[in-house]
Amino acid sequence: MNHTKTDISGYPRLSSHLLPRYRNNLSADLFRGRKKGYWPDGGVESDLFNARFPDTRLLIHMAKLAAGRRIQFWHPWHMEQTHRSYRLQKSIDWFIAPNGDHEWIESLVRFNHMIDLAAAYGFTNKQKYLRSFEEYLFSFSRCRKQPGRHWKYRLNPAIRIINLIRAYDLIARTDLLSLQAHLAVYENIIEDIEFLAQSLGKTVGNGEFFITTSLLIASEYLKDFFETGHWQQQAEERLLQILDSELQADGIEVEQAPMYHGEVLLTLLDYCVIQRTNALPIQEPLAKSISVMLDAVVDLADPCGRIPPIGDSDRFEVSYLEHFYRAVFEPPVDDRSQREKNSTPSSGTTRQCRMTLFRETGWVIVRWNYPDGIEAYLLFDCSGKPRPLRGNHSHADDLQFLLHTSNGPVLTDPGRFTYCREFEAYIPFTRRRIHPDGKFGPIYSLLFPRFIELKSRDWRRYFQQTLSHNTISQDGRNQPGYDRKNGAGSRTTLLDHRSVGPMVFLEGHLDTGSSSDDPEQSPAARTGHDYRHRRTFVGYLPHLWIIVDQIDSDSAHEWFSSYHLGEQVEIATPKEGQGGDPGSSAITMKAGVETHDLRFSGSKNMNLDLTIEQDWVSPVYNEKHPSRTVRVKFGGIAEGTLISVICSASDNETMITRSEAIETVPDGNGTPHDIFYIQLISGEKISHLIVNPQGKAIRYGRMTTDAFFALETRIGEKRLEAGFLGGSHLRIGDLELTASHPHGDAYTMVD
Repeated sequence: MNHTKTDISGYPRLSSHLLPRYRNNLSADLFRGRKKGYWPDGGVESDLFNARFPDTRLLIHMAKLAAGRRIQFWHPWHMEQTHRSYRLQKSIDWFIAPNGDHEWIESLVRFNHMIDLAAAYGFTNKQKYLRSFEEYLFSFSRCRKQPGRHWKYRLNPAIRIINLIRAYDLIARTDLLSLQAHLAVYENIIEDIEFLAQSLGKTVGNGEFFITTSLLIASEYLKDFFETGHWQQQAEERLLQILDSELQADGIEVEQAPMYHGEVLLTLLDYCVIQRTNALPIQEPLAKSISVMLDAVVDLADPCGRIPPIGDSDRFEVSYLEHFYRAVFEPPVDDRSQREKNSTPSSGTTRQCRMTLFRETGWVIVRWNYPDGIEAYLLFDCSGKPRPLRGNHSHADDLQFLLHTSNGPVLTDPGRFTYCREFEAYIPFTRRRIHPDGKFGPIYSLLFPRFIELKSRDWRRYFQQTLSHNTISQDGRNQPGYDRKNGAGSRTTLLDHRSVGPMVFLEGHLDTGSSSDDPEQSPAARTGHDYRHRRTFVGYLPHLWIIVDQIDSDSAHEWFSSYHLGEQVEIATPKEGQGGDPGSSAITMKAGVETHDLRFSGSKNMNLDLTIEQDWVSPVYNEKHPSRTVRVKFGGIAEGTLISVICSASDNETMITRSEAIETVPDGNGTPHDIFYIQLISGEKISHLIVNPQGKAIRYGRMTTDAFFALETRIGEKRLEAGFLGGSHLRIGDLELTASHPHGDAYTMVD
């Protein structure tokens, strides 16, 4: 055993924080014999490790690559995944990204690959992984003394602390790890702690959770050898503060990006691992917050079990979070296995739905089943832009919607693709970028064709823009409020959500002339684009959704309504009306065994111009796939109404819809208003549906009503059902339905 003393003057931070009793008796054996650990006994064989890193074969494969200086970022829920490995030189360059994306270097200095190396040694006992771990560590220790942008980014040292402790704990007890490696680990951790402790409380959002939990994990892990009490006390106080300020009452993290909500949940669970390992009690506020956050992300999951790609979010699987949670809390805080599954409508029938509301965030989700058992999911996003300093991961997507099924996305949010805007190569052996301009352009194009494609447009901005979301844009611009990263957003409100029988009613409102945070500084005041957008969803389940978009502006504009198809959705033969014909326009989309008919009608003063455009979706970071976007343009108006009808059916069903704008109906004062008629035919059943956006008393055909939406279904002369939403009455022949209060609903079904 090695009892040789060592001079630690070359490790100034380590020596200044080391407990006095160890300063004259420092050896590798001291660190090998440590009592506190991060992982439970068994290390890589423990349940907690395998819950956090469940794919052992892939982990060892990635360690083999890292030992050969080839790096790929792949961990479950990794924030910036790469989809191939990139080779490093023997002399590791910690400043230049081989793929041109600065996030690659951020991930490298966060030490994700160090976990792979340490775990592979734990599984195989092959010394090459241990030696490679040391080489990366020593190289980094030398390199961090040089100036660089990523040393100042607080998230990097926070994640690096957590990863280094998780990796080091797997190899800390082996006789083959050199004393210099032990000392370098602690010196790097303490240097990062000192940097983060100075900035504790100066950030918000997910970054502050990473900073706080890294300090808590390090304080607990180091306390056998170092003075950590002050750091730990500061971090514990700050954690309680941000659990209160950065989590909303509905359980959603304030940045309102599902992926970063999950990342916060993961880092809190990572902190709980060291508490579990050392038999420490987990504070009740922390345990409760974790449980509430998990409930929220499970409630968000689409029928494929993935989070929706809202804002900067990849479509990661929720089951991974659930499994890790159960491993940490054993016995679990809540037995989630007994809870009602989100994918099952509460009634168990296709005509009923289950509705989930995130009240503070402004998301509402409707779930139902098609007759063939396919699960369906519609998410209406009335969240608006998060409050200032929390909007870094938000997109210009107010009042967007998603339609997913258990076969995948049908109409979806395209995702985020990348955070990088430069994508420029470097001059060899330097840190100077090559700008692909002038006489070097043709050579650059030959040497770096992918960089040229990535620089062909600002992809970051492209995926953030309003035109890249299923909502309406004025003049092709972003919705006001998204021009400044930390500026206030427009007021976005979820006005209503309810269901009765097979009918669903959702309503949201966007007012660009009013700010959700500062009434004196509306986004429209800075841009001059003041308008109101009211979006209403009427569901007639299981097959039909009607989207009513009402636009009101002070002057005439061009308006664009976008519908982004999932990557697997194909456009069937376009129907008549495509290409600028006024009135009704329609297309048919094919998604596996499902057919979705998308049909449009507008106010009588509107000409609809329907186009199908080549576009992109990005299911995970740094990866984009070809897709299509349906775009409806209606121009030259200050106000008007657009009706979008989505009729869904499976291969063994025949559903026929038609929609039209009825000749404008004057009210008692002679003022015209829009009425829309939709007919749905299924076999012998014919459903007659009226959309009356202004809710004024009308009579059309057999119906007399003041409801926003009214329906009657018949087979021949036999009435099967009738109902209305958003009104006070409906009269059809001898049938009269009334609501108990204005703007209510009623429904009846005849057996």
